[in-house]
Amino acid sequence: MDIAVQIHSTPRALIADLLAVAASRTGSEAFIGTVQYATQREIQELLTAIGPALLEKRATKKELASTLLLKRGSFDHEKEIRLLWHVQGVAGRIVKYNIDPFKTVSKIVLDPTVDSKLEDEIRSMLALHVNGIPIEKSNLLDFGGFELPLPDV
Repeated sequence: MDIAVQIHSTPRALIADLLAVAASRTGSEAFIGTVQYATQREIQELLTAIGPALLEKRATKKELASTLLLKRGSFDHEKEIRLLWHVQGVAGRIVKYNIDPFKTVSKIVLDPTVDSKLEDEIRSMLALHVNGIPIEKSNLLDFGGFELPLPDV
């Protein structure tokens, strides 16, 4: 079973970690930005406008990054920030670097579909490594209560 866990941070914390590592990585470039949430039409218009430049490999770095910072509007509740990092010689691989979770991570959010038993196990495991960082379960699937007024009969 796959379990989604979101790690919340801030651009400032991510940049501080990145700068600490960048000195040891030659030929690396980074871009950090907020995800732009758009309609299907807006996404199509953007990709139509810069598509030829992308295909001909003449797009600017900003244009390339903008395509990776785009998401459908239905996800705008996420308020996502992405760190795009290119390191020469590791294309297609994961670039790993150490962070201090107590300085970088502001909150951990668990998948809303996790049952209470598994949630307790995850919290226990995380407590061994990141005790003190707030852990929440996502309420994305909680619809909450509401009243439906009915006419008097």
